[in-house]
Formats: sequence, structure tokens, C-alpha cells
Amino acid sequence: MKSSDLLVIGLLLWIVVGCDDRTPYEKLVDRELKSSVTEDSLFLEFYFGNTREEFFKTGWEKNKKGLIAQGPRNQNVLYIMPNDKLGESPIHMLFFPEFDKAQKIKYMKLTFTYSGWSPWNKKFSSDSLMIALQDTLQRWYGGNEFVQMKLPNEQQESLVKLDGNRLINLSKIDDQYIQGYIKDLNHPDYKKQ
Repeated sequence: MKSSDLLVIGLLLWIVVGCDDRTPYEKLVDRELKSSVTEDSLFLEFYFGNTREEFFKTGWEKNKKGLIAQGPRNQNVLYIMPNDKLGESPIHMLFFPEFDKAQKIKYMKLTFTYSGWSPWNKKFSSDSLMIALQDTLQRWYGGNEFVQMKLPNEQQESLVKLDGNRLINLSKIDDQYIQGYIKDLNHPDYKKQ
């Protein structure tokens, strides 16, 4: 092959590779969904695909054992995450699922705060909470590490963990709260996103 042919081939490859205008998030989703890994586990024996009835039955059993409680204004469930570190405040996790038309879980909305939060105690601010959550959720789920990136239709960057179809997103709301969700990207409602 002549050097001019190699130059043309190189230029064409550069153009093809350079034309990939997908965002880092879109590339990550594409890679993970192509892996064919399916993760349905959420936490506390809740799973993507649980029916509304199964969710409430499991919740009732967990409540009887004292593992979860009713959250504020009866709008969510409260789980106090254990904290093994001496002198650390437990983390309150509020959660409630979003159900699809068949009344099956496709999305879990999450809100986190330290139980010991106060405006003057920076030790329990959302910045330190984000670090603790990243560590805790990485231990819970294993797999890929959290990465910081901007998602479509989001104003700010957030921490993202994607393992196959299971997307975990965490973002800071203010000095006290971290908001998040766990989404099943294989669900038909999210296939076009």
C-alpha cells in the first residue's frame, strides 16, 4: 500500500471515530446494555418487576421486624442505614417506587440525609454524605465504580453507577440532602431515553 493510501484510510478512520457525537453518558449506557448483564436487585429484598402488592407485602414484613418505618407525611418508606464507623451518624434513606402500567416497579426514588445533620455541623453535610453513600452503595452492589457525569435533562453533574441495566444516580440537593434513584434501563418506558 502506498503512503497516500494509508493517509486516506487514516483520515477516513479519524472522521468516522471523530463523528461519534454521543455524550459520555450515552456511550456508557450503550456499552452496559450491550453487555447483556441484567440486574434486578434494588435493596432489602425489593426488585425491579415486583408488583405493587409484592412491594407492600415485603414492606409490611420488614416493618414488623423493625427494619423500615413509615416516612414523613406517609409519602415514602424510611430505612435507617447502619453505620459501622464509631462516632458517625446513621443515614436516613427515604424511598418509594414508581410503578408502570402493569403495577410493577421500574424506578426507585431515593432521598438521603444524616440523622445528625445540623447547619453548623459540616461533618454531616451532604458533601460528606455523598462520599459515604458512594462507598456504601459500592459495597452493596459491587460491579462498576461510580463516575461523575452529566445526564440528559439534568442541570448538574451527578454520581452515576451503571451495571448492565441498573442505573444508580446520586446528586446533591442542598447542604443536607442527597437525591437519587435506581432505574431499570431495560424497562420499555426507558428504552428510548
